[in-house]
Amino acid sequence: MSPYHSLSYPVHILLGVTAILLLVLAIFLFLLTVIMHFDWKYKTAAMILTLLSFYLSQGISDFSIQQETGIQFSDFFQKIVFLPWCVFVMVFLVLGGIAGYLFFLIIRKKKRSLMADALKESFDTLPDGVCFSSEEGHPFLVNMQMNRLSSILTGKEILNANVFWDRLLNGSLQGQFKRIRQDPILLIEMEKNDVWEFRRNQCYLQGSLVYEITACDVTKQYRLSRELERRNESLREMNKQLRLYGKQVNQTVREQEILNTKIRIHDDVGRTLLASRSYLSQEKKTRRREELLRLWKDTISLLRKEAEPSEKSSNWELLQKASHAVGVKIVLQGMLPEKKKYRDILTAATYECLTNTVKHADGTELHVQIFYETAKIKIVFSNNGRPPFETIRETGGLSDLRQVVQNAGGEMEIQSIPRFLLCIEIPEGVKINEKEESNDCR
Repeated sequence: MSPYHSLSYPVHILLGVTAILLLVLAIFLFLLTVIMHFDWKYKTAAMILTLLSFYLSQGISDFSIQQETGIQFSDFFQKIVFLPWCVFVMVFLVLGGIAGYLFFLIIRKKKRSLMADALKESFDTLPDGVCFSSEEGHPFLVNMQMNRLSSILTGKEILNANVFWDRLLNGSLQGQFKRIRQDPILLIEMEKNDVWEFRRNQCYLQGSLVYEITACDVTKQYRLSRELERRNESLREMNKQLRLYGKQVNQTVREQEILNTKIRIHDDVGRTLLASRSYLSQEKKTRRREELLRLWKDTISLLRKEAEPSEKSSNWELLQKASHAVGVKIVLQGMLPEKKKYRDILTAATYECLTNTVKHADGTELHVQIFYETAKIKIVFSNNGRPPFETIRETGGLSDLRQVVQNAGGEMEIQSIPRFLLCIEIPEGVKINEKEESNDCR
């Protein structure tokens, strides 16, 4: 195999240029390993590559100069040139492989590492404003959004972060911008009614105090909070009205209870008086004397508030017994209401008509007609006694009865001529197929 010195001159030139290029690449790789903070073993490999490339290019250069000028250089290079040319090729391949491997490592680390330019570019693309500064106000890092906001609010970019923050808090702002709130968070309303939130925080970096100023667009959150405040105010007003309504309801309930008590007392006293009148009108007064005495004792105790009105006074069977005691027959046409509130109204009205039948009409029959129509109940009262001499005035029991009917949402009408009729209509959601109709009451 031919030695290196026997190769032609163009080949010597080509190998020399290759060695110089390899040396430049080795120096470049060594500098990159230092800048990118590689481990010491990679730095050592890059340094060795640089030295070998230097000696190789130096030896090839000395041999070329010796061929042209005849000047001999180091004996070491004199011995190297007698080596086979394939050894030189192997050295070039090994050094090139080492350079290629180092270049691959550098490219891979660059892809995995976050460089300063990439960090700055990422900060500039943030929709929020960010500014880091020293304790004296010198800005370390300011993104484009924060500089834009500074230019809009103060007319210039951030040169001193402390001055910028003081201007936001207490200084004058450009245009029609205004501070909405300063404590605990600074809110500034900008163009197009956009609202920005500014915060300033302290943090420590390697033992040094660093100030962080951030700016966020909180327009949507601010509008939602204002809407929530308006709704809360509306709810507070509604709550106030509900409390007032509750007081009125309580008052109405108390009045209703008082009215119901008056009606029950009126019914009990009326029943006792009717029973007494019936007893006194009898020729033989031996019957039911004990029962009459018991009724009067109960009535006197009730008037003296020593006893409560009997709940049985609203029972239809007790009403039948009372009518029988006074000698009046109740003629019922129709079905009794199933709901208690409607049955109580029917019973109260029947008691009042029964009292008037005995007291004013001297009748022996009380006719009660019940009609179920669409969404209402209609009740008509009449008797077989003498008709009234004049228009009936609503006093006492009839007045209380009208109030009870109206509280239930119903209507009451009294007819005096040509005969007595009492007509009551109460709203009801139940419809029962009844064919009877009354033509005596409108």
